[in-house]
Amino acid sequence: IVLANDGLEGLNTYKNEQFSLIMMDENMPNMSGIEATKHIRELESKKQSTTPIVAVTANALPEDKKRFLDAGMDDYIAKPIEYTQLQRVLVKFLSK
Repeated sequence: IVLANDGLEGLNTYKNEQFSLIMMDENMPNMSGIEATKHIRELESKKQSTTPIVAVTANALPEDKKRFLDAGMDDYIAKPIEYTQLQRVLVKFLSK
């Protein structure tokens, strides 16, 4: 488990490590989760591989979820995080 303090640090960490799953907060300083996701997806297009990215946010309206998915995120968990939702995404992306 690696923690980043903001979106820019998260992007830079991604550049130097390989991850099985990224839990991406949307509301971060220096670079939002959507911006960081777009940069990660751009980098991945050159590598031809993808890392699942799950939005973690208090923005829980249906149009918010669509915005995150349209930005390249693979799934969505609303805050406060419910154990069953966390378990769902962990099983979905890590039990291969």
